[in-house]
Amino acid sequence: MASLRPDKARKALRVQYQVALGGKPKHRSKYSKQKDRAAHLYQMAEILERCSKRGAPPTPAQITGILECQLISPEEMRRNFPYWGTGMTMARAAQATDYDALLAAYEEYALRHSKAADPARKTHKTHMNAATNAIKWMREVAPRPARPYPAKSHGLVRLPARVQVTADCQPQHQPAQGTAGPGRRTGHDRQ
Repeated sequence: MASLRPDKARKALRVQYQVALGGKPKHRSKYSKQKDRAAHLYQMAEILERCSKRGAPPTPAQITGILECQLISPEEMRRNFPYWGTGMTMARAAQATDYDALLAAYEEYALRHSKAADPARKTHKTHMNAATNAIKWMREVAPRPARPYPAKSHGLVRLPARVQVTADCQPQHQPAQGTAGPGRRTGHDRQ
């Protein structure tokens, strides 16, 4: 995790962070004499750490903040997050799902990350059979025709109003209106 500590030698605040570049962690530091600037560096370093460890893409606003803070170079950003710089946005229109392309991409991924990288192995065939069955199920249950997403969803699953997602992506349920919590009665359910 990123850390924010005073550095007596430089008479500044030091932000230490770790970035997984190419799968290998790299330790880096940034310094600032201003508290506000150091807090912003720390916030961006935490986002960068979390995204690089999980492989989750940062949002365009986060990418801008990370590059402005010079936590990693634009070249490192392109290597770690290949979609960056291609002009893709979160609010683009939906396209029909190409299930055959998904299956081909999974097969390429499975071969690249397997120990033997041999398409004739029984384990590879078993994995591909499971993937084929999953794709077949997806075609039947969740067909995706080409249509634009609703304005606010950006293609993501909408959560019920009672569920709030925290910064670390953990859903927290809130009681529905009209309920007083577990074991308590409101005026509507009394007899």
